[in-house]
Amino acid sequence: MDRVSDANQLTAGVTTRVLNPVTGAESVRLGIAQRILFGDQRVTPDDGPPVTQSFSDVLLFGSSNLSRRWYLDAALQYDHDQQRMKRSVLSARYTAPGYRTVALGYRYKAGESEQVDLSWQWPLYGPARRSRAGESGSCGGGWFAAGRLNYSLLERRLTDSVAAVEYESGCWIGRLLARRQSTSTRDANTSWGLEIEFVGLSRLGANNPLRVLKDNIPGYRPLRDEPDDALAAP
Repeated sequence: MDRVSDANQLTAGVTTRVLNPVTGAESVRLGIAQRILFGDQRVTPDDGPPVTQSFSDVLLFGSSNLSRRWYLDAALQYDHDQQRMKRSVLSARYTAPGYRTVALGYRYKAGESEQVDLSWQWPLYGPARRSRAGESGSCGGGWFAAGRLNYSLLERRLTDSVAAVEYESGCWIGRLLARRQSTSTRDANTSWGLEIEFVGLSRLGANNPLRVLKDNIPGYRPLRDEPDDALAAP
């Protein structure tokens, strides 16, 4: 590793967790970490300036399940030499039974970017709980919406977005997805995905909409999964 970056340093961190004594689930997690350099860095990538500070930025992180439905998460990078926050990531998520989840996030990097994003999965019409084929003698389900919007506060524009409509019949699941990704400050690519999933068998389609939804929407649950009844209690 010294061929990439010479290292003579020590990284130390502390993490504490609070667990529910009944369920064992994590209620709160807090942590702090910092790196101590015993010598100036001499090997730098792309002829960049060497690192000479003895103490790195302080990293702070924490998360909390306020209830079975609410989840908070935060990570901060603080520069103690300049006494300012260099990076921060804050997020809050609400999850309820019936494939209902809404998440709001904020990301900041000093001098480079400041973004907020909103993501969701929510039933539109029909039963919120998945109906299995054979229980009622016929297939019949409902419509669901899912998506994510990423907005740049510095550029004052929508940078990336994902929007999808899903139909779950109990016998099969259909997904139609549109995705827009910025390639520059003016240009963007738009792609479409269509997928049909036969429950208990396999999926047919292009651009793998299910994977896109899982990667972009925190708390997203595939419609083939059984609803989590544990979330019914506040």
